[in-house]
Amino acid sequence: MARGKRVYQPLKKVRITAVRQMVYPDLMAQYENPIEHACTVHEGQEWVSIDAQYPEGLCAAAWASMREFVVALAHGKGNFYDGWM
Repeated sequence: MARGKRVYQPLKKVRITAVRQMVYPDLMAQYENPIEHACTVHEGQEWVSIDAQYPEGLCAAAWASMREFVVALAHGKGNFYDGWM
């Protein structure tokens, strides 16, 4: 391969599954602006990120916390934090 040329590698689709939703009203009241509710997520709910893009219907705050992991997974990376994630 010539220097500077990139070979296109298709990105993997990444399935995101809600395992649990945690809500801490006491911390929200202390540190957040008042909000009606946290992200609307149900256990077992799934989304698919194609080409490491934001999947429609996923809470923006949840995406912000996991985006880097989804991008890494889409590029074939894994074994985050020495295998525990």
